[in-house]
This record gives sequence, structure tokens and C-alpha cells, in this order.
Amino acid sequence: MSMLDYFKPVSTWSADRLRDFLDRHGPADYNLVDVRQPREYEEGHLPGARLLPAAELEERKGELDPGRPTIVYCTAGVRSHAVASVLQHAGFAEVHH
Repeated sequence: MSMLDYFKPVSTWSADRLRDFLDRHGPADYNLVDVRQPREYEEGHLPGARLLPAAELEERKGELDPGRPTIVYCTAGVRSHAVASVLQHAGFAEVHH
């Protein structure tokens, strides 16, 4: 995988779009992934989000179901964009950040 793969276009959802999606689906229907650091996660996170720091993605992406919609988030969108690109490249069917 090249460095440019981290910057390929990925689907970006607004907070309202995410809120609507979460209201209409149960936690078993999707992967909700917080890619921040543990300290950031402990300070607050979305209910049901799994902590998977961006630096651990390669070794832990097997914990996620690639057939489910996957929503990744961070503080400003930089890490989540990179992780979403990697997951798309890895064959995840539907990825949003």
C-alpha cells in the first residue's frame, strides 16, 4: 500500500447524518470505530464506539466485520479519513468518516 492510499476520497458524513443512521440501526448492524488515543476516548466517546487507535489499525482491523457499514471518527477528521481509506483499500464494503 502506498502513502497516497491514505488520502484517497472516502465518504464523509455530517454529525446529523451519523445521528440519523445511529437512530435507525442497532449496534449489531454496524462498526462504530473511534480512532483516537485511549486518553481521548476516556474523556468522551460516542455510545457503543469501539476504541481502535489509528496506529493499531493494521494489527487489529480483523476485529471488525468488513461486511457491515463502518463509521470511523476522531477529533478533526484527519485520522478517521486515513483509517477509512485503509479500510476501503482492505475491502470493507461501506466505509464513512
